[in-house]
Amino acid sequence: MVAGVWSDLRGGISRTLTITANGQLSGSDSSGCVYAGQVRVLKSNTNVYDLTMDISGCYNFSIHFNGLATLLDTSTTADTFLFAAVGFTPFGFSEIGVMGRQ
Repeated sequence: MVAGVWSDLRGGISRTLTITANGQLSGSDSSGCVYAGQVRVLKSNTNVYDLTMDISGCYNFSIHFNGLATLLDTSTTADTFLFAAVGFTPFGFSEIGVMGRQ
């Protein structure tokens, strides 16, 4: 299950995301970004999730991302949340995360 508290450190910026049992995503990072979104099972009996996420507070505008996520077994079962998403702006943005379960 993807629900839990997840964190990573990328480029000197620490980020923490919380995903509830119903898939609500929220979080922030040390640069002032605020994250909000939804994680849903893409297809039952799979380990692939649909991800929608809005990031605000750290750019001159908010960015809406769509992507995919999965759980990996790095040290223990389902201990790594991996996602990749694309944002739609005039500049094009991508967001990638490899986050450990807290």
